[in-house]
Amino acid sequence: MKYFKYLCLVIFLQACSQEPNDLPSIPVKLIDGSTMQMDELEGKSMVVLYQPGCDHCQREAVQIQKNLESFNDYQVYFVSSSSNYENQQFAIEYKLNGLTNFHFGFALPEHIVAHYGSIPTPSVYVYSGDGKLQNEFIGETPIDKILSVL
Repeated sequence: MKYFKYLCLVIFLQACSQEPNDLPSIPVKLIDGSTMQMDELEGKSMVVLYQPGCDHCQREAVQIQKNLESFNDYQVYFVSSSSNYENQQFAIEYKLNGLTNFHFGFALPEHIVAHYGSIPTPSVYVYSGDGKLQNEFIGETPIDKILSVL
């Protein structure tokens, strides 16, 4: 019994000592039908909050596509409140589909607003490998500014 109490104490202290990451606790339904939780992302990641019909988002996507090699060390998540059909069409149109490190999905607007607040699109969030927010770019941002923090 004494060993069990000690084991429980060690597990409890370890759980308490782990720092939470900055990734939002937002469920995202990906275009492949799977669901992921953003706060469980592993490795370096970039979250792009966008809308498929947004011209600023479209220009940002063109610039990202022209610089794909710069994103090789990142998992890039394009997240919108539009349908996954629209997200998939956007990925195809801007030649970002089929890339192993680019993902597109749907999140409820209230989940996005609860974490990020009311923001313009696109907004880009760059996270370190341990989930810490490294940089944020609110609104359309020149690609060289984004690339400088990768």
